[in-house]
Amino acid sequence: MNNHRWVTIVIAFCLGLSILGAEWTWGYSGGEFFWLRGISRIFPSACLLLLAIVTGAFGVRPNGIRFHFAVFGGLCFVGALMAQMTLSTKTERLVSFDYATLGTIQTVLFAFMGYWIGQDEREAKWLLQRFALACACASIFTTICRVAGLSGYPFLDAAWPVMLIVLFGYCWYLYAWLTSPWANPGSLFGVAACSLEVWVTFAKPIIFSAVVGSLFLFLYSMWTTRKRLTVVGKAGILSAMAAITLMAANAYTSGRMAAAVEDTIYNKFLHTDETKMYRIDSFEDLLEKASGGRWKMWQEAMGRFYENPWFGSGFGQSFSGIANDESIYVHNWYLDLLLSIGIVGSLPIFAVVVWWIVLVTRKRVVVGQKHFIVPCLAYFVSIMAYNCGGSIRIFFTMQSLMVLIMAITAALADRVLASTPTRQASPLSVRGSLVGKRS
Repeated sequence: MNNHRWVTIVIAFCLGLSILGAEWTWGYSGGEFFWLRGISRIFPSACLLLLAIVTGAFGVRPNGIRFHFAVFGGLCFVGALMAQMTLSTKTERLVSFDYATLGTIQTVLFAFMGYWIGQDEREAKWLLQRFALACACASIFTTICRVAGLSGYPFLDAAWPVMLIVLFGYCWYLYAWLTSPWANPGSLFGVAACSLEVWVTFAKPIIFSAVVGSLFLFLYSMWTTRKRLTVVGKAGILSAMAAITLMAANAYTSGRMAAAVEDTIYNKFLHTDETKMYRIDSFEDLLEKASGGRWKMWQEAMGRFYENPWFGSGFGQSFSGIANDESIYVHNWYLDLLLSIGIVGSLPIFAVVVWWIVLVTRKRVVVGQKHFIVPCLAYFVSIMAYNCGGSIRIFFTMQSLMVLIMAITAALADRVLASTPTRQASPLSVRGSLVGKRS
């Protein structure tokens, strides 16, 4: 064990504890979970803060102007939050203030430690690999508990936000399977294990995110390799395995699996009980039903945004003025930010996201670290797709996880670029630079 391994283990422990107390037990109520949630929201931040001081992570500086740009964006974001919280007068504007504030503090600390650990390429890869393995193990564990009839028991039946986390393992193993030699049963097993939680549970937002991530990885693999038939063949094997598994499960459950699929399509995707006769009156009606009522909600949200576009309508995940003045969650991360902190607060966040994409998609970065950058980028794309109909801001650990992954990959990218005499152009400006040399 090298000198940095203990730091990596502590970071992994803090991340796991935060997930256990937040996403894993999401929706459970009762005093017996109060201690766990309190510890999971305070201990990781305190531990990471101490770790950052001991390791000197606050002194790590990225290359060039990017550090100053990130600091400027962060200060603008925090400043907008502070100004808005000071100006807020309505109670609903401070909904879950302490929850969101603790999550923001934890996110910042994970960002520092993620970039620090990313300076050691071996430790960064070890952490990402172990986290993907943990996702596969969690998916198998929850599936076994569900089949054994233990659903509803605390700690045995993970809440649905865990699917968003397991999606990382799915993207990791899917890319490894598509780009590795045929004799790689570990990657195939990882994809199958994570698919149990991602696909078989029939959760609409997770399925949509998984489709986007899968398409990204498939198209990228097709674009960057000459062995396209191999990629198509492996994708076909996965599709055949999924079809055989569903047919076997349907036969084992005496048709209940087919009924569950039909129920998912009509009730969860189209939001109607008319499984035999279903008519779409208009395209807008289709959008309204397919979005689960979000289409009209977004229209109302845009109207509220125009009332105070620069600084937003207040801190919180919801706003009043819809459905008889009942507070309703807007179900869109982008609108959520614009409504909460306005253009002034949201623009630095969007700018940092664009900066990260440009950084990690540089030609030399992807060519040199593609087995780690590409699945992380696919997971990022999947989460951004989820944010179109939801918001990871309501989950305590999801922001920390995303920022941790972004910080690690940014550090890996900086290491590659620092060893290069001339910086490579961004793929956003040069066609094909993302893919580099075809393999």
